[in-house]
Amino acid sequence: PARPSFIKVKGDRADTKALFLGCSFKPDAFTNDASKAKVAVFHSRQGVKDLGTISVPDQGVCDAAFLRDMLTQTRSARLKLFHPLKLDVTDVRFDRVFFRNAPRAIELLAADRP
Repeated sequence: PARPSFIKVKGDRADTKALFLGCSFKPDAFTNDASKAKVAVFHSRQGVKDLGTISVPDQGVCDAAFLRDMLTQTRSARLKLFHPLKLDVTDVRFDRVFFRNAPRAIELLAADRP
């Protein structure tokens, strides 16, 4: 039996838009059942055992205008500036961290102070 899609776009609204950009999944994990929607899978990859990753075929139309529209919020976002903290405060930030199949992702342990 066929495995159901992990990502399924459904509905009949013409104003539905979805962009799956740079995802990591097998092509059969995605289904677009929304014929009136503007949906695109673009620049995605799938893991292949003992090989790394290979490209997933693009789906839908992903032209420059659609990309600009879908990334408007991301393109206009501005990060807050870091402000110095007191010397006795630790400020740890993690950005764009991905984990897979691990019993622990990140483990932080207190160190003994000298």
